[in-house]
Amino acid sequence: MIPRSPKRGPCWPPLTRSVVSGGCRLASAGRTRAEAIARALVLDGSSSEAYAVLGNISMVYDWDWTASERAVKRSIDLAPGNMRAHLLLSVLFQVLRRFPEAVAEAVVQQRLDPASSLTSSALGRAQYRAGQFDAAIGALNQAIVLDRTYGPNYALREDPRFQDLLRRMHFPSEPR
Repeated sequence: MIPRSPKRGPCWPPLTRSVVSGGCRLASAGRTRAEAIARALVLDGSSSEAYAVLGNISMVYDWDWTASERAVKRSIDLAPGNMRAHLLLSVLFQVLRRFPEAVAEAVVQQRLDPASSLTSSALGRAQYRAGQFDAAIGALNQAIVLDRTYGPNYALREDPRFQDLLRRMHFPSEPR
């Protein structure tokens, strides 16, 4: 086991991610996450995870799309197999209404972790927003097969444009 130390870079991205995920909106939380990610990048400028967290912060909290895209693409350059970075880039492209790019990134992240309900669900949502409804049905169906309890797989049920497509969706029978 590697001892934790404030001088070790890998400790800082998870700290930042926990602050970001906590939903804190306090000014002190903003300083904490900015300080943690800055510290991570000073200690290890080649940390893909740190750049992914920076991209998430820039997108979710700062609404700085350019900085977010730059950070997430840097994360992918450093670790092309970082599924989380591809997921973040797909979400960013959806925010920017760059749907073909969003779907392409979602396909990459789903290929990196095909057994994950999260990746199949994210692909289905990107395809849905891109107007690729039949493909979205397939991806969301796969996500439900992988995990019937994951709520976002069902999120589109309330959208009247999607309800007809859901009626056509094939659900495998329950395991006995």
